[in-house]
Amino acid sequence: MRWNDTNVIPQQITVVPSRLRKAVPPGFIGESFEGIPSEWTPKQVAIVETHEQLWLSGTTMTANVACTVFVGSHDTLQDLHSFPEVVLDSSNDFIVDEHVGVVVQFFYANWYHFVCDGMARIMLFRRRYPELKLLVPPRGIPHVDQVLEFFDLVEGVNLIHLPEEAPRRVALKRGGIFVDWVMVSKPTSIMEPFFPPASAIRDVRNYTCHRFKSPPARSIVFVGRKGSRRIDNENEVVDAMVQRFGPRVQLHDGDAMPVREQIEMFSKARIIIGAHGSGLVNIAFAPPTACLISFPIVPHTKLFFENLSSSLGIAHVILTSVPPSSWLGGFGRFPPAVIKELLATIDLVLDWQTSPSKTCRLTADYLMPPTCREETYVG
Repeated sequence: MRWNDTNVIPQQITVVPSRLRKAVPPGFIGESFEGIPSEWTPKQVAIVETHEQLWLSGTTMTANVACTVFVGSHDTLQDLHSFPEVVLDSSNDFIVDEHVGVVVQFFYANWYHFVCDGMARIMLFRRRYPELKLLVPPRGIPHVDQVLEFFDLVEGVNLIHLPEEAPRRVALKRGGIFVDWVMVSKPTSIMEPFFPPASAIRDVRNYTCHRFKSPPARSIVFVGRKGSRRIDNENEVVDAMVQRFGPRVQLHDGDAMPVREQIEMFSKARIIIGAHGSGLVNIAFAPPTACLISFPIVPHTKLFFENLSSSLGIAHVILTSVPPSSWLGGFGRFPPAVIKELLATIDLVLDWQTSPSKTCRLTADYLMPPTCREETYVG
């Protein structure tokens, strides 16, 4: 939907599921979990454009004009006033006197959310509005700064940064363009607003894969964790993998690795292994032939990576034979039997990737990546 200069109330639209397709749910080594969806959550991309004056308020950067625009599906509302009734204070308000694309979401300091919300929106803006300046988060968040550099975006030319000290309001005097993900059916999980549309996240993958022009994927990437959901003898697990599979095994150590190196590492990955955490969002940069092997979390309710792997069309195996971790706990030590099971699972995935028609415990019925399709745009 679009706004125009004379009518700030959006036209009525109907959002209809478009070309929904069945996805491939995760496979399991061990007992299966109940409640894993058989489809990725379908979304449509809504583009909202206005040349009216408006302002952004609160930590959510909710857009306000004569009515409220929900941006990023984060529906926390603050200060619902229309812009003409507000007296701007240049000492407290950040005033933007250009028509801009807004790339500011609530959780931009989190790597998962910046990839799925921020990078996906940047890709859409660069593709559809290449001359448009983007309003982006403040400087000083390493992964945000490095992503903007990765996209070759320059302050004053392509970018306008929010100030480091959060302003009371951000006033867009010439309006702006917003992008939102619209759910086409009633959500089944409170986490679904944080799932990106399949088309948007595939755009990110296509860009990064072409950027590196990677050779055929062959590496096995283990995503380590130092806080919650960690493996106490992680080094022992990685050493066993290196002993079995050689130098193609790589350890991803999170924040210590520059964004460009992370993207390049995962663009060459054949298998990605790890537990729920922001490091796994790097599967967005992996080729569609990759496979994700994840460890179980209880309760298994936050289906971020089931949805992401499915929407990207990559295979996903949950190693439920591993004793699970709670969300705030850890896996403890992996005993030799569990390490052996992990190595055997990697062997099975490699075997399947080499000969997908071959019969093995990882049957092609649930490992074969689904056909990619695009959602449609509203607006």
